[in-house]
Amino acid sequence: MSVIVRVYGDLREVLGWSQKEVERGRNLGETLRKVPLLWESISKYPFDTLIILINGRNARLSGGLEAEVKEGDVIDVFPPAAGG
Repeated sequence: MSVIVRVYGDLREVLGWSQKEVERGRNLGETLRKVPLLWESISKYPFDTLIILINGRNARLSGGLEAEVKEGDVIDVFPPAAGG
C-alpha cells in the first residue's frame, strides 16, 4: 500500500526528486520517516513552519504527524519560504 509524496521549494534540490511513491505508514509521521533524507531535511524546521497537505488539506487540522494516511493519498510538503 502506497502514497505519493510531492516536495516543493529547496526540498526538490536537496532530495533530487519532486514526486515519489512511498510505502504508507500508520500515520503521517511514520510515512514521512520511510524516506530518511526527506525526514532528515524537514526535521531541521519547526513543524509549525512547514506546510504539509494530505489530499489538499492541511495536516495540522487532521492531527499533525498523527494524521491518518490512506492508500492512494497524496502528501505535499512545502518547506518554509524566504525571500522578498
